[in-house]
Amino acid sequence: MQRQVPADYFMNTFTLPAQLRALAKQHPCLVYGMMFDCAWATLQSFSKNDKQLRGDPGAITVLHTH
Repeated sequence: MQRQVPADYFMNTFTLPAQLRALAKQHPCLVYGMMFDCAWATLQSFSKNDKQLRGDPGAITVLHTH
């Protein structure tokens, strides 16, 4: 990362593609649960594989819907 915000945290946003909205409406627990699981796995992978980010990540998740 070339530029960093002078803070002890990062904000990441994961967006469900529009093509999956109908599926998410029919099965919200399944779809959003999988989305959160994938987002968490991605953050853990970045943390383990980036020399500057090494460490144990923590996360607070929020689901915003229309």
